[in-house]
Amino acid sequence: MAEHRVQFVPITRELASRVGIDLDRPHVAWVGVEDAPRSRGKRSVVIDGRRKRILGMGGLYWREGLCWLWLGAVVMERTSAIKIIRAARDMLAKAMQLGEREVYAARDPHPLSSKMLSVLGFEKLEDHPSFGGVEVWRYHMRKAA
Repeated sequence: MAEHRVQFVPITRELASRVGIDLDRPHVAWVGVEDAPRSRGKRSVVIDGRRKRILGMGGLYWREGLCWLWLGAVVMERTSAIKIIRAARDMLAKAMQLGEREVYAARDPHPLSSKMLSVLGFEKLEDHPSFGGVEVWRYHMRKAA
């Protein structure tokens, strides 16, 4: 498979509403795109006058005083796990830059979700009724050496 150049750009309100993402909470969010002149529909966007294919989205948002990492709408057949891990690490670095000491993530139904969270250094929290049956993981920031 040929290597595709992935570009990460901030998610605009217009793009977020088109793909069904709620940006009403405080957030920092990005979208990963690649050049795709013939791409059309919900998974395409024009950036700097060029049509791009959306490969995935993610970011940080704050809810009830906690910082949460989210990844969504990733096109697995066009995006390598390494690129997803790198993007998530960049988001964790941004959280640290913003002064966060912990970041939380809700495990999604993707079969490799728990493996990815483990590789990133997240730890699974004990089940708690306030989580509503969702598996929650926590990442503790480490100071740079």
